[in-house]
Amino acid sequence: MRSRRWLQVLSVVTAFGLLACNAPADPAVSGDATAASAPTEQVFGGDGEQGIDPWFSANELDAGTGVDATTVPSIDATIDATIDATTVPSIDSGSAAAIDSSDASAAVPSPAAKLVNEAIRELSLLKISTYQHTTFVDEPSGTFRYDCSGFLGYALTRALPDRLSAVKTFNGVTRPLAKHYEAFFAAILPGSIKSGWGKVTRAVDLRAGDVVAWLTPPVVVSTNTGHVMIVRANAFVNPKRADEILVPITDSCASFHGSTDTRWPSGEGLGSGTVGLFVDGSGKPTGYRWTGGVSTTEYATEVALGRPE
Repeated sequence: MRSRRWLQVLSVVTAFGLLACNAPADPAVSGDATAASAPTEQVFGGDGEQGIDPWFSANELDAGTGVDATTVPSIDATIDATIDATTVPSIDSGSAAAIDSSDASAAVPSPAAKLVNEAIRELSLLKISTYQHTTFVDEPSGTFRYDCSGFLGYALTRALPDRLSAVKTFNGVTRPLAKHYEAFFAAILPGSIKSGWGKVTRAVDLRAGDVVAWLTPPVVVSTNTGHVMIVRANAFVNPKRADEILVPITDSCASFHGSTDTRWPSGEGLGSGTVGLFVDGSGKPTGYRWTGGVSTTEYATEVALGRPE
């Protein structure tokens, strides 16, 4: 009797194992919404970004000061050379492998390379992360606690402090929020450079090191001003929907971007995923999908794209 019972248990365990091994792959960038196996829609928090953040006050920087970006370990100084836009690079610890390092002649990384390298560096140190509106970072323990604009501000402080100062000065704030980045990028004239930032007009032209900023959609009730993120690889057209541009990004958020996100299945804070930007006939973004290629909800809102030059 005892042997028969153990055989029954073993059969059940084996069956579950086979089911798990044969589970369908997640379609986060395939455009197949029906097969998605994870929550794909944005969760809007009740409390919003904070205009006063002790970390930013304690680390108030003037243009050209701050942490020397040359001392930040660089995954690849030529990150802005060429990235294969036909596929989305892996967002696990091997993310840097997706970067084409064939251009060994690039002695000095571009500003965009410095910014995305900083994001990769933080991901490589990550052990603990939460989404919160006051910034707390302890790199030796791998602790990163911040919201989306806190993450971007921290990364800019380390890699491009003068670019952060430009956003602060333009908006007259110490701690820029998502809406401040969106306003700054929106004010840049196409083809021009404003305080070290350029404007990306078409979403499909986004590449590693660019910044995406959007405002909280008018239909949403939230005290958050919007969302900002760093692009980690070239954007590309959703093969199943021509008006959606899929953008691999790194950000800090309360709800991950589907089951291919590094925070899946239950994490928050710092991580990488893919968002979708839907565009008009000229390629200009007019809104977003929280999980690119999968989310069924489209949020129409103001979206602005910047590039550190």
